[in-house]
Amino acid sequence: MRLERRLFLEPLGAQARDRLRALLSSLKTDAPLAPVTIIVPTTYAGLDLRRHLGREGLANVRFMVPPRLAELLGAPTLVAQGKRPLTSLVRAAAVRAVATDATGSLSRHRDNPALHHTLRATFQDLRQAAPDA
Repeated sequence: MRLERRLFLEPLGAQARDRLRALLSSLKTDAPLAPVTIIVPTTYAGLDLRRHLGREGLANVRFMVPPRLAELLGAPTLVAQGKRPLTSLVRAAAVRAVATDATGSLSRHRDNPALHHTLRATFQDLRQAAPDA
C-alpha cells in the first residue's frame, strides 16, 4: 500500500471541489477503493464535499476536521503518559458531574441546560487561557 501525504490549501467553492475530484481520480486510478483522508475546516464542509464526490462516484474518502486529526496524532503520546484525549463525550460527562455536585445557590439549577451551557463555555475559556491566568 502506498502512503502519500500532500497538502493543498484552497478556498471552498466549485474550483476546490473540481480540483479535489481530479486529484482523487488520479490517486485512485489503480485502486478505486483505496482509502483517502481529507482535512476540512468544518464538518459541514466535509459533508458538502462528501456529497459532491459521491455523485461523482468516488468512494472511501474520509473527511476530518483538524481537532480530530490532532486527537488521532496525539493519542499515542497521551496513552504513553497514562492520559487520554478530551473528547466531546468526556467533556459533556465532566460538565454533568460538576453540575450534579453543585452546592449552595447553584444546587437548584443542577438540571438546567443553561448551567450546563455556562459551564461548557467557562471550561472552554479556561482551556484557552494562559497557564498563569
